[in-house]
Amino acid sequence: MQGRGRQTLRAVLKIDENYWEAKTTNATYRVWVGDLPGQLTIHREDEGTERHWYDLQGIKNFFFGRDSIAVEIFPKHKDLVDGQNQTHLWKIPSENHHLLPNLKHYGGA
Repeated sequence: MQGRGRQTLRAVLKIDENYWEAKTTNATYRVWVGDLPGQLTIHREDEGTERHWYDLQGIKNFFFGRDSIAVEIFPKHKDLVDGQNQTHLWKIPSENHHLLPNLKHYGGA
C-alpha cells in the first residue's frame, strides 16, 4: 500500500446490484451502495460490533477513491434512527473539501 496506514482490505465481491462483500483481515462486511449518490451502508456480516478504522478506510477507498473524503454523521438525539448495527459513510464532494478542517494542521499526514 502506498502512503500511510495498514492495508486490511483483502477482497471485494459483488453480490447483486447494490450489495457487495468486503473481506478484510479483521472481519467480513456487507456494503450497500445507497440510492443517494455518495452513500455507503456498512455492517459486519457476523453481526459483531467492533469496527476497525483501517477496514472502513479501505472500503471507502475502494468505493469512493483514495483521494476522496467521507464522513460518518452522529445526528441529534431526537433524529437518531437505531434499527441495525451498521454505519453510514457519506462522500464529501471535492468542491466542498475546503469547508472541512485541515487535518494536517492537527498532526496528520
